[in-house]
Amino acid sequence: MLCIALALAVGLLARAAVILPTGGPVPTLALRRLRHTATTTMVTAATLALVVAVPVALATTTATEAQVINSTIVSAVPADQVDLGYSIAPRGGVPATVRQQFEQHTGLSDPVELRTVLASSDPGDGTEPAMDGLPTAVASPAALERVLGRALTADEQQGFTAGKILTTKPVTVDRVELSSRQGTSASYTLESLSQVPPEYRDTTAGFVASQAVAKLPMEARYYVYTGVTPQQIELARAAPLELGFDPSWVRTQEPPVMFETPPAWVITSWVMVVLVVLIAALLARAQARALHPYLGGLYAVGVKPSMLRRVVLTQMVILLGLPVAGGILAGVAATAAVWALFPQPSVATVPWAVVGAATVGAVMALVIGTVAGTARLSVRARFTD
Repeated sequence: MLCIALALAVGLLARAAVILPTGGPVPTLALRRLRHTATTTMVTAATLALVVAVPVALATTTATEAQVINSTIVSAVPADQVDLGYSIAPRGGVPATVRQQFEQHTGLSDPVELRTVLASSDPGDGTEPAMDGLPTAVASPAALERVLGRALTADEQQGFTAGKILTTKPVTVDRVELSSRQGTSASYTLESLSQVPPEYRDTTAGFVASQAVAKLPMEARYYVYTGVTPQQIELARAAPLELGFDPSWVRTQEPPVMFETPPAWVITSWVMVVLVVLIAALLARAQARALHPYLGGLYAVGVKPSMLRRVVLTQMVILLGLPVAGGILAGVAATAAVWALFPQPSVATVPWAVVGAATVGAVMALVIGTVAGTARLSVRARFTD
């Protein structure tokens, strides 16, 4: 609906352009001809603007949606870390021989050992748990600093040493009771952890000292290698194939893929360009044909065919150039307006390859269409001389 409204606005703009006062013989003659068909000009401009706006809006919507989805995907681990064994920690963890071969293959060593605590704050009565997710056990403040990629503050270090759970997400309580399916439970004080990498904010409810949760059940250890170089990351990704184990055992950062315009969209855009060029040629021919009854008189007073081409070109800018430009802007503006109304507003991702093809196509259509549509003007000029 927004595209239709904006297309109608483009049509009204074209009608307004026709009735504007002008100076100079070329625009005066061009607009004088269009004033006789002002309503037709408005309908033609609005229709063409809508034809351009709808596919541009669809392409922009698809591109924006893909980009928003990609931007919400948080990778498993930070860029300079590699995980080994996270996926099989519930099933006993990585065999020692595999870990040894992995470290020899990649040159990695001295990992941080993490364990997921199998106890939650869910009361089991349907109410929301105090903590979203399960905490992760880590041996020491130094190990936690390696995982977070920063030094702990004095308060965070003191809280960790005292057995508090350093939460990665906002909580509304100061203490929490963690209970396991085996019936064991324990109470812990909560303290907010600042500057948490987004990868860990999504995967754990918080960090706690291993000795503080020793009586609660935990999964097997998995290993986090920190300070990893890009070369070591590539070796880690290739290790499962080289060493013959499941690729899911290794996790590296997989950043969101930036949206790229599909080739099919670009091809379709150029097909539309060809159609627009043909339409432009027909429109220009119609405008030139309307001048034919007056050519004898015009040539007799010294009007050149080149001037008449400029007259037709001016008409084509209003009939074709304005609607195409307006349609492109309408399609992008409609999409941007819709996405801005979402609870979490997003900036529209414009598929510039599609928009560029439409823009270049409009310019080509104006030039080719005008030249092709006015070709007979020169022929008539020769017969008039």
